[in-house]
Amino acid sequence: MKAAVLHAPNDLRLEEIADPIPGDGEVVVAPKACGICQTDYLAITGGRMNWDPGSVMGHEFAGVITEVGPRVTGWEVGDEVVVSPVGTCGRCRHCQAGMQHYCVDGYVIGGDGQPRFYNGAFAERCKVPATSLFLKPPSLSFEAAALTEPLAGSYKGAEAAFRQAGLIAVDSYEELVAVSKALAMQPAAAGPRVAMIGNGIGTTVQALDILSQYDLRLATLSPDTLRGLTEVYPSFYVVQNPLDVTGSGSSTDYDIGIQALLADPGVDIVMPWMVFQDVPLDDDIPEKLGRLSREADKPIVCGATGGAFTARMSARIEAQGVPVFASVRDWVAAAWRFGAGKFRGHRTGKPALIGAFAQTIEGDGRQAHFARRVSRFGSIRAHEPGCFWLAGSAAG
Repeated sequence: MKAAVLHAPNDLRLEEIADPIPGDGEVVVAPKACGICQTDYLAITGGRMNWDPGSVMGHEFAGVITEVGPRVTGWEVGDEVVVSPVGTCGRCRHCQAGMQHYCVDGYVIGGDGQPRFYNGAFAERCKVPATSLFLKPPSLSFEAAALTEPLAGSYKGAEAAFRQAGLIAVDSYEELVAVSKALAMQPAAAGPRVAMIGNGIGTTVQALDILSQYDLRLATLSPDTLRGLTEVYPSFYVVQNPLDVTGSGSSTDYDIGIQALLADPGVDIVMPWMVFQDVPLDDDIPEKLGRLSREADKPIVCGATGGAFTARMSARIEAQGVPVFASVRDWVAAAWRFGAGKFRGHRTGKPALIGAFAQTIEGDGRQAHFARRVSRFGSIRAHEPGCFWLAGSAAG
């Protein structure tokens, strides 16, 4: 097959090389479109030398699978794919600490920055790990799909810069509304450690599954907290984090549990989830949550599932200044923004800024809809197409 082979700085040759043979867990992709990155240009011109002579560059690409290796499932010849050029092991101490860019066994396809190198997409075909594949939507051209990697890099760079500046980037319109509501209603958190309490443990288990995606950590409850709750709760309640008061949980049980979690020095954010169809959950829980929120210096972020009755109860809770979310992901995302950066929320009198990326919402009706939904939480103004800012103040 033909490939653009880099032999030395300024010595890039179009020549015949051997066809790639997929090993275990690998596939062969025929690139249909590939971008030229600055890192490719630097390698070709000698601006960087961390490559071996005879390498094939090109890491911003999309194409079609032409061959599937052993032990590959879920992919077939003919699948149209987008390829993520970097992969990490997920097992080493760096990966476990969330610093995957220092992975000791990572790989890169046609780029740099990882210990293992795969020839890239400046070729008729290239071999890639199947774990790097994403199915290309039929409506997306190969040229547009090839821009996925530079778009992701730009987004992560902007997000990192925003975090350093104390700004908060959100990923969707729904998350923008959720985060705006949470920040405007609750105080800032000291960190990312969360404690959950619920009368339907399934939703808290769902939240546990995505905590790490949002840079949140499950708090370790102190021995005093565990001992105190064990003494007052029935023996069939599960006293741990998440705290499960089961279907028998009453508003008094929530009051006791939330007070204990707020008082625990190892907890930064308290996350109650409620199923209101459970009869023991008394009608006075909105007032109890409001009192706890007013007395606390930590954020309380609630979630609730149910029908029309749940909607009415959620509205009553929010009237007490405590945000409520019907989606587990929005619930977790709102908590994440409290622990995500050096920002200040509504009660500090300092602005909290939110940038919304990944979709343009100017001119399609959602901008006005967003302003209506969150206008009672803080002062909103459109900054740029596709980007909103929320400025909350103590008088907002």
